[in-house]
Amino acid sequence: MNMNIAHSAQDLDKFLEDTIKYSSFNLQEVKFSEQDDWNFKDGALSHKTGGFFDVIGIEDSLGTEHLLLYQPQSALTGLAICRSGYDIYILLQARIEPGNSGIGQYGPTIQSTPANFSALHGGNKTSALDLFYGFNNLSTSIGSSIQLDLGERYFHKSKWHNYVILENLIETDNHMIWVNLKTIKERIAKDNYLNADLRSLLAIFNWDKIFQKQKRNIEYILEKNHLLNRLLAHRNLQNIDYKTKLPPTRRSVGYTERLKSAVASHPAIPK
Repeated sequence: MNMNIAHSAQDLDKFLEDTIKYSSFNLQEVKFSEQDDWNFKDGALSHKTGGFFDVIGIEDSLGTEHLLLYQPQSALTGLAICRSGYDIYILLQARIEPGNSGIGQYGPTIQSTPANFSALHGGNKTSALDLFYGFNNLSTSIGSSIQLDLGERYFHKSKWHNYVILENLIETDNHMIWVNLKTIKERIAKDNYLNADLRSLLAIFNWDKIFQKQKRNIEYILEKNHLLNRLLAHRNLQNIDYKTKLPPTRRSVGYTERLKSAVASHPAIPK
């Protein structure tokens, strides 16, 4: 676990490069006859676990044939968001996958089907799943929606977009990194860098929920500082020491007289 934070677009570039470098990822083609994980069943190419996806052929109303992926499981996708100082951060993961252009791309905090986080196809444990799936005291849900997933490639597959907010930046797995929205904006136009799910989550979220609260917090701080500055100016003008305390008194004979004397002699009380 590490506290990875990108303070610039260059930091973000280097983190992805290092993640790819140290991933020990090896990709090679094999003949279909040399593997036994994928086979044809009921006219579709399916994984032996039955929990991944199927490659199917369909024919539309115009008679055109299409090769599509069929995966009825709704994928869980989500962004963890955190306000830190005057910046808004989101938690990204550097995803190393065989289908990526360049092998590595940035994805959202979580991007996983039930088959993924159940490790049906032998993958690693899904990072940050606890922030979205089940009760925890670190994150609070602030929104969710169902979206269609790559309609030209998948047949009626949906994704469940989720958003959670954290009070503080937290340590994460080594392939994850916090980055502020300004840095994301600098890399939004770069090809094969931010994947489709991350772009979708960023595009449809109502960011006013975050910015309006951020604006209210800033206004409160400015107002608080304004009042504090006025108080300090008054103190300096009057040469008042606010640490001076009234002398201790007891409710006994002479209490009223002592209190009046203390008030009359106290430097913080206007004469």
